[in-house]
Amino acid sequence: GSYRVEGSTRDRWYQFERIARLATAGHPPDVMLVHLGGNDIGCQTGKSLAQDIVHDLTAWKEDAPEAKLVWSTIIPRCQWKARCAAQLMNKVHREINRDVCRAMVHGLGTVVGHPRIPAASAELYRDNGVHLSDRGMEIFLTDLKRGLLEVLSG
Repeated sequence: GSYRVEGSTRDRWYQFERIARLATAGHPPDVMLVHLGGNDIGCQTGKSLAQDIVHDLTAWKEDAPEAKLVWSTIIPRCQWKARCAAQLMNKVHREINRDVCRAMVHGLGTVVGHPRIPAASAELYRDNGVHLSDRGMEIFLTDLKRGLLEVLSG
């Protein structure tokens, strides 16, 4: 099969519609994997962000009912760009993931989690505490591969 990647490490949730439009140019994909939203934590409330994510994913799924939607959970960080306490921001990220995952498992799609990437494992992050190290990225990509294989085989 083929795949297409849209977006960058700096993207924010408000860009989802544009990114999704680029990814679906011409026709909806068989599978749409979304990993986005972490850069928004600290810029708006967690509840508001979770509502925006669920709303936009629901709207996308309504436009592409045959496509399989996969949500890749927001990963924790050692340091957040919002300059707030990492412990507080990681609590917010867990709440967002909980709310979005709840919507996903109630018929919206599938969830790929990243339980092997805890914020306490500094070796999984680059020196900035935000981006994943090579080892962290290896784990992250393995999680995505596992999740996609489950979706495609099911």
